Amino acid sequence: MNEKPPEGQDGVPPALDVHSHTVTFSCESTNDKTVKVGVELTYDPRDPYAIKARFPTSLERFFARDLLDDGLMTASGLGDIRFSPCHRHFECVHIELDFPDGTAYMMANFWELADFLDCTFELVPAGTESSRIDLELELARLTSE
Repeated sequence: MNEKPPEGQDGVPPALDVHSHTVTFSCESTNDKTVKVGVELTYDPRDPYAIKARFPTSLERFFARDLLDDGLMTASGLGDIRFSPCHRHFECVHIELDFPDGTAYMMANFWELADFLDCTFELVPAGTESSRIDLELELARLTSE
């Protein structure tokens, strides 16, 4: 049974805290050295299906929370971002990002990603995402643009 969160005074569910967590991504550079970068993952319950990844270069990518959740256990993603568990050891997740000029291959720690996801599911449990969206407000916003 999906429980709808309590409504605020204006009939809209009250805002929940935005959760951010920096995860270390490792990627191999062109000279075969491993470069580690901190990638800030952000989850905003007002956009309950999405995760934003912000890289040190200020590049931002958005992807589905379910895509990352699935990618911890099995290969997921058909578009420009893909996740899959490492085959050699359990504590690693492969991340592939497609760009117009090539693909970036990275790895991140399984437990760091799982910890971030756990926090997002505490904010908005799986299956309750649609109760966080005000369709009338979203339609009004889209039609006013």
